[in-house]
Amino acid sequence: MLTGTAVAAGPWFNAGDERLRSDIQLLADAGVVKGPVSTWPLSWEDIVYDADAVAELRPWQSAALARVKAAAETARGGFDADYTAHASVANNPVQFRGFSDTPREDAEIGGGIAYASERVAINLQVGWASDPVDDKEARIDGSYATVALGNWLLSASAQERWWGPGWSNSLIYSSNARPVPSISFDRNLTTPFSSRWLSWLGNWDLSMQVGHLENDRAIPEALLYTLRVTARPTRGLEVGISRSAQLCGETRTCGLKTWGRMLLGKDNRDDNVSRRDEPGNQLGGWDIRWSDNVAGIPY
Repeated sequence: MLTGTAVAAGPWFNAGDERLRSDIQLLADAGVVKGPVSTWPLSWEDIVYDADAVAELRPWQSAALARVKAAAETARGGFDADYTAHASVANNPVQFRGFSDTPREDAEIGGGIAYASERVAINLQVGWASDPVDDKEARIDGSYATVALGNWLLSASAQERWWGPGWSNSLIYSSNARPVPSISFDRNLTTPFSSRWLSWLGNWDLSMQVGHLENDRAIPEALLYTLRVTARPTRGLEVGISRSAQLCGETRTCGLKTWGRMLLGKDNRDDNVSRRDEPGNQLGGWDIRWSDNVAGIPY
């Protein structure tokens, strides 16, 4: 049993809405949406920027476009505050969930307030969970404060994230775990490079975060660095590269040298660093999605 409200005002299409994601992916495969669509949350302004230039569509594409525009209008909000509330009860909550926003605990309840203007968006969400797995009953999941800086969005947030074209899992970052409180830096419009040397990449996107992990870990108070870059060189092809690293923490160094060695990949234990001096615990991955149609049948 699940009840809730529409998407709160702000610059994002949040992860978890399967129908919205399906509509956006359909429009991307049809060539309506030009930018990458595999890094969630998505900037609704980028989606609408492409959608406003659409001419002729087939009926199911027009229906998908209308739903996406309606969701963007709700996300756009206004200069007045919007109030939200949510509650969920689950007899047997799933421990390993996919893209869908299903309950994590037996019972959850919460609410919030959201405000959006031309350059600033704030969404404060407060929730409570009954007998949670991680023993954290009070939560601020879904909260963010975002400011637009040119074509970039700088945020302090605890947002659900989903990286990659998969629907049931992700190589690096998914919404299966609760969101990590982070400072994030995201591209707003995914317009191509103007340089002739890089314009062949097509529309591209970048999302980077530095998050703070909890203290009940082998390395308490560690940081989580994450980076994803995606590009669509052609209509049917989307390529993404992702990287993440756990570093710093109570028993680890956290200076510029540590960050520099982590970013350069000089942190292979027993290869170029000792176990004690290991600056980061890293993962990297890449994903490719190709779509086309044969005799009018999409694949």
